[in-house]
Amino acid sequence: MSKDDGSNAARTRRQVDNAVCWLQKRYFTEEVIAKRFNESAAHLFKVNKNDRNSRR
Repeated sequence: MSKDDGSNAARTRRQVDNAVCWLQKRYFTEEVIAKRFNESAAHLFKVNKNDRNSRR
């Protein structure tokens, strides 16, 4: 009985770990993509941004 409970607990823990890992990976990739996009956008509009800042 205790052996079954232990394996169930271990399985549940593994499933939770996998779910957390998947969520972290997914969030991290989306974060990286967003960061890269923001960096490229900032690079593209750098001239406009600097121009706007220098006018103030």
